[in-house]
Amino acid sequence: MRKCAMYRVVMMFVILVAMVSCAEEQFYGYPPHQPTYQGLTLLAKDSNEFATAVQGNRIGDMKKQTRSNTIVLSFYIYQDNEFATSIEANSNGINPLTSESVYRTSTNNDIRSAIENAKSLGMNIVLNPLLRLYNGGSTRNIPFSVAWFSSYKKIMLDYAAFAEVNGVSILCIGNELSSAVNEETAPQWKSLIAEVRTKFSKKVVYSASWQGLEGYKNNEPEFMWCPLYNATDYIALSAFPVLTSNGQTHGTFWGSETNQLNSIRSFLEEQFRTNRKKFLIMQTGLQSQLGAELEPQIERDVTISKRFPHEGIQELYYTYIIESLGKHPLCDGIFFWYWDAKPQVESIQKGSFSPENKLAESVLNQWFSS
Repeated sequence: MRKCAMYRVVMMFVILVAMVSCAEEQFYGYPPHQPTYQGLTLLAKDSNEFATAVQGNRIGDMKKQTRSNTIVLSFYIYQDNEFATSIEANSNGINPLTSESVYRTSTNNDIRSAIENAKSLGMNIVLNPLLRLYNGGSTRNIPFSVAWFSSYKKIMLDYAAFAEVNGVSILCIGNELSSAVNEETAPQWKSLIAEVRTKFSKKVVYSASWQGLEGYKNNEPEFMWCPLYNATDYIALSAFPVLTSNGQTHGTFWGSETNQLNSIRSFLEEQFRTNRKKFLIMQTGLQSQLGAELEPQIERDVTISKRFPHEGIQELYYTYIIESLGKHPLCDGIFFWYWDAKPQVESIQKGSFSPENKLAESVLNQWFSS
């Protein structure tokens, strides 16, 4: 009897160890997986460009050609520089610092036209306003101040109310504000998120950067120390990992992956074990030109000579991201950057971020429809 009881105890221990091992290893050797949200960003570069996109059936084209079920509507709001405290829409298309042209901010009516069109096509809608600096600086270097946050908060609460009325599925309340979002300012941000939830009943996210701040947290990427994950519905981040090792472009990436991608996956898996939240890739992509794989996030002027269009680089990058992150069982959404609201001339289109009518489009079509 004692031997039988001991046998049962041992067997239970073996089973428990096996269960724990399976739980630890469930993320690897990814089984077939489709995120809930799959799509691209539609970027408006004028105050009525979403309406123009609707008239030109650009959202319908995106859905048909890529099989997307979700569209991210993005447009720009502005402040002068890193230390400015006023954030505003741009209605005249002029940079007040340089008098050069900039993208005008979409009006609410313009955004609404795109939402209604996407909903008629059965698509989910993500609203993602993007902050931009007139001096060309990075939003990652904007310091937190009470005056700045007050201006930022007002705009986000207005968009939260707008998103609720218009049936938006996900609202992104910030992107890559690494200096402004930290442990000291987390209470103010969490208070904003709580207030957003009083106006917007669906999912709320903040998109952290895959880059770090020099001298802060050992230069670790923002997504690894962002303090807002316990207040948002997903762990959301932009992901533009490089595809090179020692200066040489990989031929087959999943055999020799970069440390960047490994660190992203490891962190996301640990976060799920800790707080049971899946992740969204809010922005990822690559221009279809040679050299873009060295700095995937940079938008290069494709009209400059010595810029060589290369669809294969973009196709490979899309495949790499899908295999490494999109098919991960914890990925609940992935959005590629970006689809043009207006068709571009062929000379620009060939080397742009857009996958339209390129090899990368076929990659999306096959995966999104599988």
